[in-house]
Amino acid sequence: MKSSKSLLLFTTITFLASSCTFYKPTLLTTPIVEKGDIIIGGSTLSSTDGVLLYSPIDHLAVKAEAGTSYTEDLTTEIAGVQLSESISNVNYEFAAGFYDTLSKNLRYEVYAGYAFGESGSTFDLFGVQFASGFNRADYTNPFVQSSIQFGLSNNIYFGINLRANFLEYSNYETINDSLFQNSSINEEFNDPNKFVGQVGMDLRYRGHTFGIFLGAHHAFSPEESAYFEVRNFNINFGLYLRLNELFKI
Repeated sequence: MKSSKSLLLFTTITFLASSCTFYKPTLLTTPIVEKGDIIIGGSTLSSTDGVLLYSPIDHLAVKAEAGTSYTEDLTTEIAGVQLSESISNVNYEFAAGFYDTLSKNLRYEVYAGYAFGESGSTFDLFGVQFASGFNRADYTNPFVQSSIQFGLSNNIYFGINLRANFLEYSNYETINDSLFQNSSINEEFNDPNKFVGQVGMDLRYRGHTFGIFLGAHHAFSPEESAYFEVRNFNINFGLYLRLNELFKI
């Protein structure tokens, strides 16, 4: 009986470790800015994000952003036991960008920045949380992001967005590292560098004191495997305030 329980536990841990997800892409949509804008905003749905954006001079903007996502990614049954795994991703980033107009109804922006965060998972066994931080890893992520916006009418814009993420993972941990010291899991993370691309579109309204947007994007990586997966489809709805106009700063 004891050996069968041990086998179930080892099989469970191995199964969940081999199907972990380690990256959930961040929000692509960035509020449209002008010189003097001080913008604070947030979004929800696929992830929960907050952003602070400031344009001190014409054509230049800086931003800080933080976001988190939490999703139950996997439910399965092993030896008659129901198991579910939940995966979270926390992301922080800072960037500087250039923006300009090509015509009255056409503008573009390019941001370059640095992001960092961590991914981790928990899973339920016998109806209770068995482990916290069962799989986790820290990551850093230099990135480049660009967008082009088409002015439609009544301050409504349609945008197309692209982003390249250059991830590097470190401090990879499991619930019991000794179980995996010589396994393919550790071998997989001997190469911690991963590329993730994103392409998306959004619809935005930019008012005098506030703005709203709805955006969706697809993420992909040529390096996805049983140990590194990317959440491919993401959608966000957001609201932001132009503090300089709201409070006449």
